[in-house]
Amino acid sequence: MSRSDLVLPSSLATRSDLQRVIAEIERIDNSLNSAQIHEQIGHPADDSLTTSRQLADFLQINDIDIKNGEDRSRLLHDARHLKNTAPVIHVTFATSADNDELTKIIDWVRQSVHPMAVLAVGLQPSLIGGVYIRTTNKVFDFSIRSQLANGRHIIKRELEALSGAI
Repeated sequence: MSRSDLVLPSSLATRSDLQRVIAEIERIDNSLNSAQIHEQIGHPADDSLTTSRQLADFLQINDIDIKNGEDRSRLLHDARHLKNTAPVIHVTFATSADNDELTKIIDWVRQSVHPMAVLAVGLQPSLIGGVYIRTTNKVFDFSIRSQLANGRHIIKRELEALSGAI
């Protein structure tokens, strides 16, 4: 497994998700290393291992055995590298987006833009509705605020026509 072989599951959509999964892998790595040391000195080790859904999806889609120290070490290295190099697409909503919406967006982004892209999600109530998307070199404003601003001349013309008809 190398960086180019990793696949990000849809459940791992945001940069924050990636950071949480890395922290979880680090916690598991510390726990398993500690258990191994305890076994070497004759103390029983706890074999139970609990993972988040995001990490479980990540491990399954990449066919990684988290209990294998070598795989875990490589995974941790590759995930940290990914966190620093993954293309980040900033998406701003007028209201909080639910997981289904983020899943649809990240699936489209990974198919159309970059397979390792992650989202940075923000809120801006002044958008009224819709979404504002920013990459390193492009901005897409699909907000109701921008649609209203772009149609201001139409609204003004219609209001003037109505006031002349009265």
